[in-house]
Amino acid sequence: MKKIMFNDKYRLTQAVLDGSKTMTRRIVPQCILDAAKKYQEEYYAGALEHISLKDAIMNMVGPERMFDNHVYKVGEIVAIAQNYDVARLDMSEQQLEDLTYADMKHLFYHKKKMPGFTNKMFVKAEWMPHHIRITGFKVEYLQDISDEDCLREGVRADVLGLQYSFPSNIGYCGQYPFSTPRDAFAALIDKVGKRGTWDSNPLVFAYECIRED
Repeated sequence: MKKIMFNDKYRLTQAVLDGSKTMTRRIVPQCILDAAKKYQEEYYAGALEHISLKDAIMNMVGPERMFDNHVYKVGEIVAIAQNYDVARLDMSEQQLEDLTYADMKHLFYHKKKMPGFTNKMFVKAEWMPHHIRITGFKVEYLQDISDEDCLREGVRADVLGLQYSFPSNIGYCGQYPFSTPRDAFAALIDKVGKRGTWDSNPLVFAYECIRED
């Protein structure tokens, strides 16, 4: 099972858990972009027709199931990554039964905690108590996002049609309210990723998901 990480500083993990975030976008990795550009050249050489970079990527990650480590598939169940300090409290009885005695000591009793106790980069997917199911997938440029999808990404409508914001653990981001969902999402993207991500308008994988457990 794969795992997926959401930003905690801006409460996106919690938004997935409470059902208010049902989409997520991930920048297309450079290895896939490079392969897609080569695919474009081979496609033109064989058919004498141009194919867009988006269509080339879809052809490569769709039916042919290439780059499985980089792409979540429709129907796939994915573990929501949480650090062990949080996840251990929600583990199922079966997950607890599968733990070794040493694992139990580190998770619940030992002063020397295992990797992943506070950093979810290092957690095991099979130990995660919460999951999502991927229900939709498309490739698009980041700035092609619709207002509806912005709201599905975790943007909040404080006053529908007038004021939008997004949650945060570091203060009220709505102190500078945004007039459109896109403005709020653009600001959010630049905070959870690298500054300037929105303006660079990269190709992204846009996933639809629902909480499975």
